[in-house]
Amino acid sequence: MALFLGRQPILDRHQKTYGYELLFRNGTENAFGNHDPDQATLTVIDNSFGHMGLRKVTGGKKAFINFTRMLLVEDYGLLLPKDQVVIEVLEGVEPDAEVIAACRRLKDSGHTIALDDFQYRPEYDPLIELVDLIKVDLSVTDEAGLRAMVRKFASTKIGLLAERVESLDDFERVKEMGYTYFQGYFFSRPVVLSSERVPKSSVATLQLLRAINDPKFDLEEAEKIIKRDPNLTMKLLRYVNSVGIGLSAQVEGIRHALALLGEKNIRKWATLLVLNTALDDRPAELMRQAIVRGRFCELLAGPFNLMNKDQELFMVGILSLLDTILGRPMARLLEEISVSTAIQAALSGRESPYRDCVDLAIAFESGDWQFIAASATRIGATEKSLGRILAEAFQWADELAPV
Repeated sequence: MALFLGRQPILDRHQKTYGYELLFRNGTENAFGNHDPDQATLTVIDNSFGHMGLRKVTGGKKAFINFTRMLLVEDYGLLLPKDQVVIEVLEGVEPDAEVIAACRRLKDSGHTIALDDFQYRPEYDPLIELVDLIKVDLSVTDEAGLRAMVRKFASTKIGLLAERVESLDDFERVKEMGYTYFQGYFFSRPVVLSSERVPKSSVATLQLLRAINDPKFDLEEAEKIIKRDPNLTMKLLRYVNSVGIGLSAQVEGIRHALALLGEKNIRKWATLLVLNTALDDRPAELMRQAIVRGRFCELLAGPFNLMNKDQELFMVGILSLLDTILGRPMARLLEEISVSTAIQAALSGRESPYRDCVDLAIAFESGDWQFIAASATRIGATEKSLGRILAEAFQWADELAPV
């Protein structure tokens, strides 16, 4: 059976990452044969805890795991750590006596319980008394319904989680209503700034990106740019002094730092550094997502038979969110930084092996299992091997972000 590895972020009102819903095959034509939802969730649990380790998948954040009626009444939830997991009761589970008793046992044990895709009916009242979170799907709930949910639960301690929040406008709208948590990719959709004026930090960012990606890499030019921006200087020195890059020597200055890193690592680490600097008040999850893409694409060099192209693949993956991070059109940004023709083609959306790697990363983010299966077949890999590569990228990213 293929290894699941989709995760969708859940953010709080301050756009800080609260947790991830762990995604599994649920409805594609090749999903577990007859599509057994009990088996699907058991596979999620087995893979998360047995094969990869939950912290590797979630970076220590809450893991939202869907629970069917059978899994609830058989007390599978009691086997999971209460501080790491949110038990998400699927929308098709009827609140009969056995289900309510099972949820009461979970509540008494200190577990967090959420109701998925909730639409109120009076018979849910005994179950509502036991839950901590209620998820409301924006795609099937109108404005009046969204506000009615806020009014109904305003006097309780239940947190409302808005699902399918796919734009910044959606986020601001339901946040104003009183929703507490938000699920969707609103934070990673490109929002082009109306002003043509570029913030000073973004100017330095673009200048450094140009310098480190120029085929005629000039160490002295990179040093000059970093010296002009105290924030870049601080972050570069912090990176090089960190145990994360395995350097034992204390860094004495920018030139020393760059010399210790070497040209190959300068390109990688400086890209992470400047993109994070450019985020300003954007969610840390956006940086984490960019790092995951970069590392995942880098590790795909072998499966895609792109040997010796790992550094370019890293750049493609992490720069694929550059328009979102800087709030500027990708086409305009590509005029301002120097990257190879292959990277430029991939970032422009043109068909290429590099672009295939980015598209595979995006497929995992959205849980597009059909695309993943087709890609695995095309390159002679397995879904399990691709899942393990992504697990490694998750772990690497969560060790780095937020910077």
